[in-house]
Amino acid sequence: MKKTIIILIPIYLLLFLTSCKKNEETTEPEFEIQSTNTTVKVNEPVTFNFSGKPDILSFYSGEVTKDYSFTAGRTVKYKYLLNFDSQILDGAQENQFSVLASTDFNGTYTLENVNAAHWIDITAKFRIATYADNRALVGSGEQDISDALVNNKQVYIAFKYLAKPETVNGKFNLWRVQNLLLQTESDYNGKTSVMAQTAGGWQSVKSSNYEANRGYINTNNITFQSNATNKEVEHEAWAITKAINVKITEDLGPDLPTAIKSVSDPVLPKYQYTYTKPGIYTATFMAINANVNETKKVIRQIKITVTP
Repeated sequence: MKKTIIILIPIYLLLFLTSCKKNEETTEPEFEIQSTNTTVKVNEPVTFNFSGKPDILSFYSGEVTKDYSFTAGRTVKYKYLLNFDSQILDGAQENQFSVLASTDFNGTYTLENVNAAHWIDITAKFRIATYADNRALVGSGEQDISDALVNNKQVYIAFKYLAKPETVNGKFNLWRVQNLLLQTESDYNGKTSVMAQTAGGWQSVKSSNYEANRGYINTNNITFQSNATNKEVEHEAWAITKAINVKITEDLGPDLPTAIKSVSDPVLPKYQYTYTKPGIYTATFMAINANVNETKKVIRQIKITVTP
């Protein structure tokens, strides 16, 4: 009988102590933060001093993907920025050159299929070369073409050249396009290259009456030139990119913190963090006390100004 009692007493004691632990009330963390350097330069550490002894500490720096304001989720919106250089040589015809975009072109590079697609004329967004530029290569300026795009649909970008009968409309122009670059821009990752002209997969599409060897596409140069002999008929040529994948919005999910103290870690008196870009950030600390039954937390925030 004594042997049985000796075995049972530790078991009862363990159950009693576990029950008491589970029934302990979790208190709200006592936690405050201070910083002696709330204005710092890029790459200069910020020191956060703590008071209190929370079980767990997590840190949101306030940077993109690490911002407490986006714990419910973050959706990024991208702008699509296009720029290129153009050049006009000789000639007198107006409105020969245009810039277009299509989200329903079927990718079959024939004039019939090109004309069957819906093309949005975006020429007016750009600075295009004129006679007054005296044959200079002219930058278009970086322009947002997002309004011509559809989220999660491919787009084709095209340059179109239209030559009209010379007797009525004057001598044709020779046009060149170089240095095209398409980029995205967002708060998430700044500017990112989508496609350079050299990787455009350009295809030439011409009307049947467009004479051979009167325009070409090479590594970084698209040239349009009218007929050499049959100048009294309207004829056209296109230079069209490969399909370009478009993502105007993207769900990145919630911003996440950095764990800086766990339950098993000793008391943390301070924490240092270094910002690499200028801006005004809301540094956020989440202090947690917890047991198996409940969790209690407090949020403490402080503004940090980072200068260049």
